[in-house]
Amino acid sequence: MRRGIIALITAAAVLLSGCSEASDLRRRLVVHAIGIDYSEDGLYTVSWQVFNPQSVEDTAPIDASSGNVSTIVTKGETISEARTRLSLHTGKRVFTGNAELILLGGGIERLELSRVLNYFWDNNDIYMGINLAWTRGEAKSIVSASLEHGTAMAELLCEAIGSSYEAGSLTPLRLIEAYNRLEMGEGFLIPCLSLKTGDEEDSEPVSPETVTASECVLISEGRASGYVTAEEASGIALLKGGLSSKSMTIDLGGDRVSVIINFNGVKRSAVIEESGWPVVRLALNGRLSVTDNPGGRDSGEITEGVREELFRLAALGYDRTAGLDGCDALDIARLLRSCESGYYYENRDVLPAVAMNTAFEMTISLWDSSQGGK
Repeated sequence: MRRGIIALITAAAVLLSGCSEASDLRRRLVVHAIGIDYSEDGLYTVSWQVFNPQSVEDTAPIDASSGNVSTIVTKGETISEARTRLSLHTGKRVFTGNAELILLGGGIERLELSRVLNYFWDNNDIYMGINLAWTRGEAKSIVSASLEHGTAMAELLCEAIGSSYEAGSLTPLRLIEAYNRLEMGEGFLIPCLSLKTGDEEDSEPVSPETVTASECVLISEGRASGYVTAEEASGIALLKGGLSSKSMTIDLGGDRVSVIINFNGVKRSAVIEESGWPVVRLALNGRLSVTDNPGGRDSGEITEGVREELFRLAALGYDRTAGLDGCDALDIARLLRSCESGYYYENRDVLPAVAMNTAFEMTISLWDSSQGGK
């Protein structure tokens, strides 16, 4: 009899727990993406992409096409005030622990980035590994975009960045990394998302709107300093040793050849020349896979063409950052701290000048997987 009573109590506890959790979910506003714009009158416009459970029994996946994902827009003199207004507007407790993306939009370029992100760094409710992205237009437009896809908008936006990373074009940025780099006064890139509508002449009518990630914003001295093309971003990642793979199509005498390079070894070191300026030595090792070679080009010719293209991209990355204004988006200071700490501490007050006068020596070794050797 006692066992029966215990079993009954346990079952009741489970049932009550389930009801409590479902009820709690309905009292919470679960945020999946946050878009932030800043107006000339000093107000933040914050777009909250939220999950709306349809019923206590609803077990449907988070899906914009099912109507359980929506965007609510609030304003405030601070982001905290905008969040408070969201709670007052909905009558629910706002939960951002599951958020996947923070998107910075119109007007943010006028502000110091740390001023905008400080709220999230001090907010224990946010995941510091959340993706951080930028957009040329209003963040509100992208966070509230209507796409014909069977998944959450936040997930699609992150997948757009992930796809560009797999192609070797852009590198994702996490909130914690932005915090660390701003604290150290380092330059860095933020992936930039753009929105295309189906009625644009150069877009394919696949859906009413399409989100792409094809460029970055360069952060220098704590502020947005301009846009960086996908090619320049690839070169920057290459010089930092941050590329894991790269897809490209090269032109060999009129024949287009497509390849994928998987980098399996990257070594960076720094020495100080007699001139007193650093030299960064970069050695790249990778496996080359030819994915399309309609003209039947020779393996050696393809390998040399790919190597030249990688050198070209590296030059673009350098010219856009350290070579332009000393912006250290190439992690020169970090490398000097590791390899030449004495030099770093002697010159840390003039790091932009150091970056502008740093030379790069790069060697590239590629193994063509179709040939079975180097």
